[in-house]
Amino acid sequence: MNWHAFFREEEYKELLMRYPDTANEIRSWAIKNGSNYLIPYREIKEFNELDALYSELKSRELCWTDSPVTALSEFTYSIQRQWARFAELASTSEEVYVLEAVFFQHQIHDLLGHYQAVDRHIEQHIQGIADQIAALHPVVIYLTQPSVREQQVWISSIRSRPRFATEQSLWKTASGSN
Repeated sequence: MNWHAFFREEEYKELLMRYPDTANEIRSWAIKNGSNYLIPYREIKEFNELDALYSELKSRELCWTDSPVTALSEFTYSIQRQWARFAELASTSEEVYVLEAVFFQHQIHDLLGHYQAVDRHIEQHIQGIADQIAALHPVVIYLTQPSVREQQVWISSIRSRPRFATEQSLWKTASGSN
């Protein structure tokens, strides 16, 4: 869900009004998520060419953001709905999917960093995702990193988010606690 902007229904309508020349393109990429919308923006040429629109979408980032734009319940719902969409698509394919970090690491990072989620919330969030993909009969192989510090510093640097590799976030990630 990185590089997806989050908008509540009214905010989405206002976005379309602010960018009437790009409104159809926005609509074509928008993912309706209950009464909310997710808009992928990083790889969309039309969005990248409009600095103001791109900046606005980036400021509404759902994941790996400086400050959350959603409540915990909205975040969880959005993520779980996306996994349900993935499961629906994957169920009609013979492809084998290998998902690195998206199931645990990214989820827990955002839950701890943005929502100060306690273990119970994290467990409920992950269980909700597991429920969405259970019919796929997934096999989870969890590989630990020899150096959580090096991994987090590297991830933070490629995402231009150096503050995500602070001592506090490194400790949370390494210990799995908050």
